[in-house]
Amino acid sequence: MKRVIPKILLFFCLIPWGAALFFTIVDCIFNIMFLEWLWIPDWCMVIFDMLSYYLVELTAFALFGIFSAYICFGKPWKAVLFTALALAGSWLFPLSRYFIGHMLLTGTMYDTAMFVYFTDNLMFAQTLFLHVLLFLIAVLLTKMFFALLGKTKGDIPEKWYSLRNPLNFAALIYCSAAIILATVLFGLSGDFSFEGILPLLVEYLINIIRFFVIVFTAFRVRTALSVSKESAVQ
Repeated sequence: MKRVIPKILLFFCLIPWGAALFFTIVDCIFNIMFLEWLWIPDWCMVIFDMLSYYLVELTAFALFGIFSAYICFGKPWKAVLFTALALAGSWLFPLSRYFIGHMLLTGTMYDTAMFVYFTDNLMFAQTLFLHVLLFLIAVLLTKMFFALLGKTKGDIPEKWYSLRNPLNFAALIYCSAAIILATVLFGLSGDFSFEGILPLLVEYLINIIRFFVIVFTAFRVRTALSVSKESAVQ
C-alpha cells in the first residue's frame, strides 16, 4: 500500500505534469526561434502549448480520482489531505506553465503579450479550481445519497465500470453535465458550421477522457486500499 499510492501519484500526476512542463519549454523555444528557424511550420506554434494544456488537465483530473476514492473508501484525514492537494494543484499546475514562460520569454515577448500569457494561465487555474470544487460537491452529494439508500462499503461493487459505485456515478453526472452545458452553449451560439461543430466534438472527447481518467485512477486507489485492509487483517 505504501508503495502503490506513490506509484499512482508518479504515473498519473508527476509524469504528465513533467511532460506538460517539457512541452511548455519546447513551445517557448519555438516562439523564441520563430524568426530564425524558418523551417518551423505554423502548427508547431500551437500544438505544443495545447499538449501542455491538456496534460495539465489530465494531471488535475487524476487527482480528482485519488481524492474522491479516499472520500468514499479511505481515512478522512487522507481524504482531506488529497483534496487539499488537488485544490493546491489546480493553481500550481497552470501557474508553473507561466513561470517557465516568464523565465524564457521575458526578453522575447512584449510586456502586453506576457500579461496576456499570464492572464490566460491564471484563468486556466481559476477554471481548474472551480472544477475541483464542483466535483468535490458532486462526490459528497453522491456519497450522502448512497448513504441514505443504506449502501455500505461492502455493498458497493469493486468492478471499475459499475455505476453502482458512487465514484463512477459522480463522475458520470459531472462529465455529463459538462457535455450538456457545452451542447446548450453551442446551440445558443447559432454557429453550425464545421468550424463551430469541431470545438463541440473536442469538448465531448475531452469529457469522455476526463470520465475514464477519474474512474480508472479511483479504481486503482480503491484496489490499493482493499489490499491494504486485507493485509492488516491477516
